[in-house]
Amino acid sequence: MTASIDEAVRKYRELLPRYERATNTVIRCVEEAAKTSNIKCRVSGREKTIASFHTKAIVKQYNDPWAQITDKSGVRAIVERARHVDDLTCALKDWPGLEILRVEDKRQVMDPEQLSYSGVHLQVAVPAELDDEEPIECEIQLRTVTQDAWSVISHRLLYKPPIDLPREHKRRLYRLVALVELFDEEVQRVEDAIPEIPGYEVADLIEAAEKEFIPLAHAASSREFSSYILGSIHQLIPAKDRAVYSQVLGDFVEQNLEKLRAIYRDYGPRSSMADAPEYTLFSQAESLIIFQILTKRPHGLFTAWVEGELPLYLLEPLLILFDVNIDPME
Repeated sequence: MTASIDEAVRKYRELLPRYERATNTVIRCVEEAAKTSNIKCRVSGREKTIASFHTKAIVKQYNDPWAQITDKSGVRAIVERARHVDDLTCALKDWPGLEILRVEDKRQVMDPEQLSYSGVHLQVAVPAELDDEEPIECEIQLRTVTQDAWSVISHRLLYKPPIDLPREHKRRLYRLVALVELFDEEVQRVEDAIPEIPGYEVADLIEAAEKEFIPLAHAASSREFSSYILGSIHQLIPAKDRAVYSQVLGDFVEQNLEKLRAIYRDYGPRSSMADAPEYTLFSQAESLIIFQILTKRPHGLFTAWVEGELPLYLLEPLLILFDVNIDPME
């Protein structure tokens, strides 16, 4: 056994730089898969230290520590929604270059007396390098924020405690597993209901606008006022653009960056004009959406503005500064 452990440690020391590269490769794959699937997540990774590898081989009494220690490289992705654990799992199964060796769903606790890490674990083989003599594996852990919190606590108090906990204390901790599941389920229910709540149709637009507006104006704006304005004009954004409007608006800002910087410098929330009622919109994030629509559907915007009974004196300065002429008689 000692000879087997010594040989495994020697081999791991030699291959550690390769596992470091493997970790970075898998981190990039997970980040790209999440981005492609429109999943927000936090990705991190690590390679086992030589000391940790050695300790695990001794404590676990593995017959073949090199083969049985499969988490030499590890990557963790923390997602916001319970559903996204499954969505990201599916995306990674089809991701080019990653070979899925096995998938283990640890969300279902079959035995409440046994330790369980929440989430889904994927064991993958990373793309080979020329000098690889064997497949290089990495363990990917996919969890919600709540599942991750449980895993951190259970690892410290149950898996690697300073002292073996009495049975009654273990049971107290295992009771929390049901709360983790309940928490994620209730959060998912609320988030699923949000699209049915009045006003949701403009919430994503406000978020996209604020993302671009704050770096330009160096100030936040009133979301209540944004909802008031966008409630009358949001339908002017084509359906094909709604799902990707953050990118659409980002491209518009990039193409008109210097012009927009000058506008918000002279008329924005930190300018001497900020308190003038007619320049109110220049302190609002939705002004970027209005500018973007003006370049595509100026007459449609004017019509929607009038039909929505929005104050024309708010729109007129934007028309002037973006060189848009609208004849109300057309």
